[in-house]
Amino acid sequence: MPMPVIKTILVLSALLACCLIAACGPELTQEQVRQAYADAEQMFREGDIDQLRALFWPDAQIQMVNNGVAESYPVEDYLELNRRGMLLLDQYSISSTIDEVVINGSQATVRSTVQESGVLLGRPVRTRTQQTMLLSVRRGELRIESVRGVIESQ
Repeated sequence: MPMPVIKTILVLSALLACCLIAACGPELTQEQVRQAYADAEQMFREGDIDQLRALFWPDAQIQMVNNGVAESYPVEDYLELNRRGMLLLDQYSISSTIDEVVINGSQATVRSTVQESGVLLGRPVRTRTQQTMLLSVRRGELRIESVRGVIESQ
């Protein structure tokens, strides 16, 4: 698997940390969005890719710019890349900071900075990603609708 794809997998994995399914009313709150982010980040650390599937709407799209190359994934392809990438990665670490949450009714935009590190095929890997995630409530559930990010290798 080429290194840019592996780096993308690392950063996209961090993006999963931004949401956990939650029963929501028509209006989101800062607390709901921030708690969903924290809960999902913990779930990702536990490495359960199958559980992560439930965090996304089936039509969700992931778009990343990695070393100047734009890549786009439907959610199922993204999850499969994550599954394969996690098998190759040792000593994985993730930390993230929510920079801003903007709520508009039943949608929330979360801008965050994500730092990841690990050992991939014997080589240390460190990335920093500026990401924007759109979360939406449909049928009372909060899920990820789209993710966009710019990956920087460190």
